[in-house]
Amino acid sequence: MNRFFFTTLLLTSVGLTTPLSALRVNAQQSSGLPLTIEGGHGTKKTMTVSLEQKPTKNLGLNLKVKGAEGAQEGWLYVNGQVVAPLFSWYANPSNRNQIASVRLVTPGAVWRAGLNDVTFVARNNNTFKVLTANTYETERKTHFTNIANRNRTSTISARRPVRRSSSYTLTQAPQAIATASVGRKTLTLTDLIATVTQPHDVPAPGVPQSFDFQQYPRPSVASRPERLDQPLPAGSGYVNTWNHIDSLQRDAAPNVKVEMGSMFLSFFKDGKWHTTEMGPPCRAYTYEYPTIGTGKDTDVAACENGAAFAGLGLKGWNKPNRHTHGWVQNGRVGVNSEDVEHFMVWASARTQPIDPGKPANLDGQNYQYGIGGDYFNSDEGRGRKAAVHSRRQIVGSQWKTLVGHNMTPQTIKTMCAQGNLPSELPLVGGCSSSSGAFRAGTSSTPNPSPKSLAKATGQSSRTQTASVPFKRTGTGVLTLTQLRDAVTKPHEQAPAPTVPSSYCQAYNGKPSTLNHPSNSSCKNEFGDDQFKKYRTINPWFVAYSRTKTPDTIEMGDMYISVLKRGVWTTHNFGPPGQAYLFKTESLNKREAKDVATLGNGVSKLGYGLDKWQNPALSAHGWPGPHWDIALNDAEHMMVWVDARTQKEGTHAVGAGLDLRDNVLKTGLPAAIRTRQRFLGPQWTTIVGHNIHPDQLATICQKYGYPSALKVEGCPQQ
Repeated sequence: MNRFFFTTLLLTSVGLTTPLSALRVNAQQSSGLPLTIEGGHGTKKTMTVSLEQKPTKNLGLNLKVKGAEGAQEGWLYVNGQVVAPLFSWYANPSNRNQIASVRLVTPGAVWRAGLNDVTFVARNNNTFKVLTANTYETERKTHFTNIANRNRTSTISARRPVRRSSSYTLTQAPQAIATASVGRKTLTLTDLIATVTQPHDVPAPGVPQSFDFQQYPRPSVASRPERLDQPLPAGSGYVNTWNHIDSLQRDAAPNVKVEMGSMFLSFFKDGKWHTTEMGPPCRAYTYEYPTIGTGKDTDVAACENGAAFAGLGLKGWNKPNRHTHGWVQNGRVGVNSEDVEHFMVWASARTQPIDPGKPANLDGQNYQYGIGGDYFNSDEGRGRKAAVHSRRQIVGSQWKTLVGHNMTPQTIKTMCAQGNLPSELPLVGGCSSSSGAFRAGTSSTPNPSPKSLAKATGQSSRTQTASVPFKRTGTGVLTLTQLRDAVTKPHEQAPAPTVPSSYCQAYNGKPSTLNHPSNSSCKNEFGDDQFKKYRTINPWFVAYSRTKTPDTIEMGDMYISVLKRGVWTTHNFGPPGQAYLFKTESLNKREAKDVATLGNGVSKLGYGLDKWQNPALSAHGWPGPHWDIALNDAEHMMVWVDARTQKEGTHAVGAGLDLRDNVLKTGLPAAIRTRQRFLGPQWTTIVGHNIHPDQLATICQKYGYPSALKVEGCPQQ
């Protein structure tokens, strides 16, 4: 059978240490790129990816996809292991007939040197088309954090490649997509923090996207963050525990059930924790969204030997599009909720065969488990409200312990350091941030409650977080004062000598609290409403020779980060490898092209180098492709780059970002501009943003700042 080959461009990677060669994708004619995935639930298409060496980090996959409109359109498998949902937070209903960029982070351990099978699997009747693909190594967390965890402790055995065909269903070869599972009946500080900072392993199947717990537990940084570190509402007299089981395969009964251990409930009141072992959740109904008030099937859980069991094909749960909701019979604890500062629930689960005499793929990603707790005001359950959710996590043949609570990461760290967490909590691994509590992708939230902080003798409320998961060229740390300077001070030489003084950008960045001395039409609005309609972003820089002294400018990776629903999402564009020269009076006329060179992870240019021989010219440049991201719910944006020169003060550099409604040249140029800064031999972080100076400290305390940007005294997401 004929084969065809094409080579995609390897993007500059986040955290790249050992570059991979350009990715070669090859596939048979029946399943070659572009891949169109259609034909109903379980339809698959596979391409093969050839790597010259096994990745040393996680491997990111950049895709161009047409029709990425839903968060639960399918799954991505690598060498038979499910590694990411399609298309999670990249989904947007407006993508129905549009091409969108999708960036998925997969565990490096599932890839191998040589040929790798990359399979796209559809859920329900979703249809989408994969147009292009390329890879990069990264230190960012995978979409399924439980898979990243199990890959650190287990090896993946070699197997025969997946048989390719134009389409086939999940039921034809269930073992081909099985994954190993390493569970535990313990929790770490990282687990406790992830509960309020990380999304579910899989966006909750069947839950409408309009529900704020479809992707994240609540409370969390993205869902009801105002409930973190807040007492339960006054007037409730009882608390209880509950659980959810989601069927992920949407297939017939897989001969697999979920075994659920005892549930625990603990609340912090009068300076100490009060813990109750509630028992296993032996009562369960099935439900469908969006009508969740009425149970469809009753009494679908079995109970024996101190554990509860539920699964497709067991005791009345026969429809995979339904989920179970379970609880402990008569499982409630009386408490005056007004004095409850913190609330926590935890429980363990694993998979078991329904019929031990028949095959059962226990680690085949069959079920996702979640737990939570309610508060209510009567024996009949009137006024019942969810107090906490856990993250929903995929369960396999080994025990996994889940936890839900309403504490911020800082409160968890503080109380852990004090030894002031429930003694019954199966916590292992230590309490310091160096133990891994703040890893790539964790988010930051408001400061601890005053009552909790009062017990933290000698503890800082703004502890510096651990390592940055993005490759930074410089090593400096920004302060809130420097972030304030970005929008309250003019350029270090104003007006900039290469910009006509009548231009708005001649004196200061944008937005800014400063007014142009003579041009009243210059607007420096901090509001974000003007950004809502745009969906692509690109960064850029400008540079000029200040002293007419030949010198070299070095610039590292350019970053943009967007704050949406309390979570910073950051994109690394790589160093600006494209640049041209222009005259002051004719900004759009290029006097010389290709004046920047790339090498050793930085971009180099400057007066006296190559084509830049006229000190009166300025440079303008940018890195790789634009970033596709919907901004309809964006709150704030930041852009930054690290830069330096060999000599002191020879050049000045500024940066900024453009917004566009598509890849065409329409939109809002220079939506954000930095101050232009003089450079020296030490790396300088040049940063711009649209956060009003009065809000900088609030953002620090409430959300923190992007983990790729070091801000002194602020948590990092």
